[in-house]
Amino acid sequence: MKISGSEAISIAADPHALWEMISDVTRTPGWSPDVIQSVWIDPGPAVGARFESLNRMPLIRRWRSRSTVIAADPGRRFAFAVGANPHDPNTTWTWDLEPTADGTTVRLSYEMHHEPPVVLIYYRLTRRPHRVRESVRATLNRLKAVAE
Repeated sequence: MKISGSEAISIAADPHALWEMISDVTRTPGWSPDVIQSVWIDPGPAVGARFESLNRMPLIRRWRSRSTVIAADPGRRFAFAVGANPHDPNTTWTWDLEPTADGTTVRLSYEMHHEPPVVLIYYRLTRRPHRVRESVRATLNRLKAVAE
């Protein structure tokens, strides 16, 4: 089971201002329904900087994850790899920002690379692929509300 996808939204805001918001992972709980808290372990947002998040999901309730910034291009892209090894992550998340005449098109993409079999069973039971798409849409809509 491979889980990947992306969603985009138009936001009436400058791409650099949006990048500042997105790359400050401590603000993520303000728009992501799955993140309770994120804190920097290393000074960020720079490539190689690590952060830890406290997340929530049905049945499991809460778990912690460690991520490493893999792209930090102000006004254009912010991406991070989830897992102990950023070169072989469990999941990658990428924010791409494209300036438009009215502001910015923001695209949030995700790819779950590999998960243990027990996690895949959990994903099937909880309709995880559907939930991730819904969460990404909610995240983008909340970001738009805060930014505009």
